[in-house]
Amino acid sequence: MKKKIIFIILLVILIAVLFLIPKDTYRKIFGKDDDIQANIEENNEKILVYMCDENNQLVGVNAYVNSLEEDLINQKFDILTKKTGTFKNTYDTSINTMTSLISYELNNNVLSLNVSKEFLESEGRKTIEQIVWTYCNDEINEVEVLVEGELINSINGFYFDNLSIDMGINLTCETNFIFEAKTTTVIEYVDDLIRPVTYVYKDLDECDFIVSKLFNEIYNNREYDYVISTDSIIIDLAVETSLSENLKKSIVETINYNMNISNIQVQGLNQVLLEITEENGL
Repeated sequence: MKKKIIFIILLVILIAVLFLIPKDTYRKIFGKDDDIQANIEENNEKILVYMCDENNQLVGVNAYVNSLEEDLINQKFDILTKKTGTFKNTYDTSINTMTSLISYELNNNVLSLNVSKEFLESEGRKTIEQIVWTYCNDEINEVEVLVEGELINSINGFYFDNLSIDMGINLTCETNFIFEAKTTTVIEYVDDLIRPVTYVYKDLDECDFIVSKLFNEIYNNREYDYVISTDSIIIDLAVETSLSENLKKSIVETINYNMNISNIQVQGLNQVLLEITEENGL
């Protein structure tokens, strides 16, 4: 009897430990990473979607699939709700997984998604951000959501209108003076992820704020200057440095999102580190 009690106690402890192990660590211990890598190698195509990371922040991440379907809108929705693609790491969704896409229409760059009533049990603002940032692209400027045929403008206490990426994402407040605040969305490329964050802040000019987020050390040492005109910006870092490809993309995407400027130049010490024009792109 005593041995049985000890066995049960040890079993309970083992189960508790397994629950406490982070998902990524669990995958490595039990060989799940090998299975994931094999699935990625088998699945030749990838689709960019926005999912929740381990900090419950939305990130742009590639879902690996066997093939791109002709109906890409429906395929993306299945990835968002059923996680039908393969991901390199563990991600979650803010959308109720019982939600189904009944139908959709795309007219004049506005995507109308008609979904089932289970959608109303989703998280609220994060859910809307996840859908908008997943679907909005060169062909889709706005999204509207219908629940079983009826247009909605709220979900779980979050009210919305004219859904586009202009609404921001991963809202982060850095000031208590909300009514005097500004908003800027910083879009960072980190490894295989896109990490966009919309900051609410006060006192800094927008370009200073962007530099503070993308070049923290240079900003703190005040080793930079910038000139902005109608359609161009020149940032002079005034130090000897280099820019990774991810940092270049972060600069371009962040400036384009917030300032709608097509000509971008970043200078280091006696050298041009980045130059983007309407003609050459990144």
